[in-house]
Amino acid sequence: MPGTSQTPTSSKTNGPRLPCPWTGCEVDFGRQQEWERHILTFHLPDCYCCPAPACPWRSRRKDSLKMHIDEGMCGPRPEWEEQWMIYNPKLILQWICEDFISIEFAETYALDFVQERARELGKVDAWRDPWRYHDGPQEFVMD
Repeated sequence: MPGTSQTPTSSKTNGPRLPCPWTGCEVDFGRQQEWERHILTFHLPDCYCCPAPACPWRSRRKDSLKMHIDEGMCGPRPEWEEQWMIYNPKLILQWICEDFISIEFAETYALDFVQERARELGKVDAWRDPWRYHDGPQEFVMD
């Protein structure tokens, strides 16, 4: 799974633990918030992008987007969310929490959202690796 080699070890706390549902990821958490942050950070593709047409920059964190824009290389700060949002990762997370979809389908949906947004923004070539990792899929399958 993407990012599992970057996964931190869990801290020791009392009470029931929440295991990561991804195969091969053996981290568990004492709080739901930690579990959710882990999934959003390590197991789903980037959800924010630079709105500048020629910029391939992406990230999982909104504060990273702000820092990227503040560097001043890509134009003014985006005015509305649709300009910098690739997909809504919290929707995928909600589906996982509610057992609405399997982990495999969650991954597939997230990657499909990234591919669709790449086509919309004309960034298919810049985003050839939807994971932005060396251990994830390397190319989109374009129809």
